[in-house]
Amino acid sequence: MQFVKTGTDTAVQLVMMGAIYTALSIIWFIVYVFFINYLRVWLMSPKVQGMMDKATGLVLIGFGLKLAMEKQS
Repeated sequence: MQFVKTGTDTAVQLVMMGAIYTALSIIWFIVYVFFINYLRVWLMSPKVQGMMDKATGLVLIGFGLKLAMEKQS
């Protein structure tokens, strides 16, 4: 079989595989939460907020110009 050795106690092997998968998932989610927290702090900084405001303003101006330049059908 793919995940267990044949001829041995498969239940122990499957429980071990489940425990390893669970441990790796918990470690991954802990790393993920710390990264998201760091990203949140960075995104909430005044410098980044100002850059996002300017980018949003440029996008809205671009949409307005596109709408103004469209031909009326």
